[in-house]
Amino acid sequence: MALKCLLISVSMASLATLSGCAYGGPNEPYGTTYGSEPGAFNRQPDVLYGRVTSIQTVQIPIDSQGVAGTVAGGVLGGVLGHQVGRGNGRTVGTVVGAAAGAFAGNQIQRSAGGIGSKTAYQVTVQLNDGRVATVTQPSENNLRVGDRVMVVNDQVTRVR
Repeated sequence: MALKCLLISVSMASLATLSGCAYGGPNEPYGTTYGSEPGAFNRQPDVLYGRVTSIQTVQIPIDSQGVAGTVAGGVLGGVLGHQVGRGNGRTVGTVVGAAAGAFAGNQIQRSAGGIGSKTAYQVTVQLNDGRVATVTQPSENNLRVGDRVMVVNDQVTRVR
């Protein structure tokens, strides 16, 4: 019986973990949509040229989906729920406790702002055609304000 409850708790925690793997939407900091249009794989990426007008450090949240809180809450809720009732009532208590704990853990972590953040660089480029491009990238690439650069695949690199 204890093995069955443990199996149910682990299953609920796994389900809660996988629910955090959902697509994050268009606000992904490093994501691109190349290849989403018909024939996009057969064309070369656009190359844009210009000068760097500003470089700012920004913080990108890590684990904003609340996966760690979901798992921890699910396990804790399953353990606490297992203490309730006997027989089938204990099984129900374990499942309900795991589900409630997973939900609560996810909400607590989201309200706390996730686990942490990492530093990225927001580079603003005045393009040769007059437009302005802003790219957030994980590395500064030794760029300085005033450098001549090219923008390709959401990366800014210096033109030598």
